[in-house]
Amino acid sequence: MARKTVRTYAEQGRDYNVKVDFYRSTERDDHIRLETTLDKALALPQSARTLAVDKERIILVSLAENRGIYTGEIARLRMTETPVIGDLQGQLQDIPLRPDQGIAERTAFLFDSSTQILAIHAIREAVSASRLAGYCDVLEASPDGYIFEPVVNTSTLRDFNRLSSIRKVEVKIASIGSAGAAPAADRASVKDYLKLKELAALEAETMTITLSMGMRREGGMVRDAARGLVRGLLDHKESLSVETLRVSGKEPGDEAVLLDLINGRVREEVPIRVRGRSASYEQRAAAVVKAYVANMNLFN
Repeated sequence: MARKTVRTYAEQGRDYNVKVDFYRSTERDDHIRLETTLDKALALPQSARTLAVDKERIILVSLAENRGIYTGEIARLRMTETPVIGDLQGQLQDIPLRPDQGIAERTAFLFDSSTQILAIHAIREAVSASRLAGYCDVLEASPDGYIFEPVVNTSTLRDFNRLSSIRKVEVKIASIGSAGAAPAADRASVKDYLKLKELAALEAETMTITLSMGMRREGGMVRDAARGLVRGLLDHKESLSVETLRVSGKEPGDEAVLLDLINGRVREEVPIRVRGRSASYEQRAAAVVKAYVANMNLFN
């Protein structure tokens, strides 16, 4: 009997949402701007665009500039824990890779020098905004580092900044293992509060933490420390697998407020139709541009 032909999703095509997050490049102490560093990257030959960032290999695959807008693709090269090839009959085999090869997880991004806004395709396994910042730090070879602050809806950020006291912080980490393996720079932002590598050793999957003032009627947490924890979780949401981040507190006048900082972030989802194994760079880059244009009124 002839084997039944099975059409795969790659052959049929599939719908895919490109999730785009937005960050603002903050001013450095040395006043070097991100476009200056990206111009340095543009001048590099392709063979010199692979850099070691926090013990990982990051490749700037492509970069172009047009009237102050930079578009490009950057990839994380996975040299360990690479997947294997499988077929529909259940046969598995290793991917034949040379010692100098790995699996590249790709990310499309856009940076507008006029607004200092970075728009980046949000993929947990690929290059996060913090990894891109780390790449630029290595390229710049300066003691001052780049900081990309996530763009939060104006009303949510305003309400967070107005809190006179913070009484409760609720956090859910969706994958402790992924968070524990995140770049050191990302983990450092919350290391005084969340021992992610130590918790990952327990091999639990998720973690939910509630920090609260309890029944105390007055006061709140040490505000600068609480703000630092919240900012660290928000800045590195993807790599630290932050699924929930809610803050309860009081505004001046003693009015109670509950803020959802994850759902309050500015994120755009652009649907595309993928044919083949994965979306092309052109498709993903066009989606990032479309997402940026759709939200430009928020950045000026």
